[in-house]
Amino acid sequence: SLHQPDGSLAPDMAGLAEAGLAATPSMRRLVRLVARCLAHKEAVLLVGGTGAGKTTVCQVLASRMGLPLYAVNCHAHMETADLLGALRPVRG
Repeated sequence: SLHQPDGSLAPDMAGLAEAGLAATPSMRRLVRLVARCLAHKEAVLLVGGTGAGKTTVCQVLASRMGLPLYAVNCHAHMETADLLGALRPVRG
């Protein structure tokens, strides 16, 4: 379970196998770090290669916590305006 008796997120997630994930040391570490950030209401930016488990960890944590997941796929040339929008002059 992700939660301790007081309702806070547990530092480790013993049920990785239940979610279909290999409980490798690096995957357990990633889950612990992301869960710790969520417990402290901190934003998380996951960066890494394809297949590293970034999306999967987020899906598992969101599912276990009963929260919706909104994923944004970013690229190297992404700017703040791509996420928040921007004002553009009207020509005319």
